[in-house]
Amino acid sequence: MPEVLKPRLRQVYGRLCSSLQEACSYLSSVPSTGKLVTVGDIVSYNAISAGLNPDIIVYDGLAERQKVKDWMKNFLDAYMADERMVRNPAGHITGELWQAAFESLRSSGKSRIVVNGEEDMAVVPFVILGSTGDCILYGMPGQGVDVIVVEDMVKKQFERMLEQMKGGAEEKESKEDEARRAKKQREERIKEMFKERSRKR
Repeated sequence: MPEVLKPRLRQVYGRLCSSLQEACSYLSSVPSTGKLVTVGDIVSYNAISAGLNPDIIVYDGLAERQKVKDWMKNFLDAYMADERMVRNPAGHITGELWQAAFESLRSSGKSRIVVNGEEDMAVVPFVILGSTGDCILYGMPGQGVDVIVVEDMVKKQFERMLEQMKGGAEEKESKEDEARRAKKQREERIKEMFKERSRKR
């Protein structure tokens, strides 16, 4: 994810709640029959402990890039749901994560998505692939819990963000290709210089 876009993901796109209790109270007022998704170890743990019984939990064993306590990881691992394991480096959204989001959102059962890497970007595919009325909870460090109720407007916001991410990745790839070409040209010039010296001798 391009550095310039990281602040965009830290914006509040739904209802910012200062605590899980406030999030629960807000959810009870939302006329929704969609899926409930929790993204993050602490949010998932607190949601289950509060009796929310999410349809999908997404976690990576980290909280603000520090390992969570073993008892919390064990608690989440014990959640009764189909397990899906995916690889996803920090700042990326892999095809595996997109596939897991797609399949779990369309599953009739509950899902546990265990991320090898980081789930920092997982909210993006769940908003874009989610159905109207699905609710997604994820932690905002130092602020609380953002509760997103999926609707057309928020989908479009995340789709625009994704397009910008793709554009940034393509620009980076283009610059890397240009750097590789320049390096190859330098190497070829050096080889020619050595050949010229050898001929003169």
